Amino acid sequence: MTIDELKAQVDSFSLYDSVRDAVRVSSTMYDSEVYDIIAAAIDDMLTKGVSPLWMGEDIDALPALVKQAVVVYAKANFGFDMDNDEAKRFLAAYESIVCTLLNSEHNAVYDG
Repeated sequence: MTIDELKAQVDSFSLYDSVRDAVRVSSTMYDSEVYDIIAAAIDDMLTKGVSPLWMGEDIDALPALVKQAVVVYAKANFGFDMDNDEAKRFLAAYESIVCTLLNSEHNAVYDG
């Protein structure tokens, strides 16, 4: 498989599907929470100073690093803390990804 084929396969997954899979939710009963956690992750990144240019205009066409940040944020924050022994580890991973985005030369001039 080439890099382009792999990228096309990854890009075919919606962010919603990726987050749902990551937090192991199969029921649509939790859809509003899944959408809320996606919005919270994006808002958190923007609040911390990640350029909106990283986000683009299509939530399902986010750069892979931003998608990964959203997924890891969801893994850290979805559900109750008492049910998630790994929350602190995922939160640290999320903060590391955000730091990478902030320190990237693309943060101010990302052009896709």
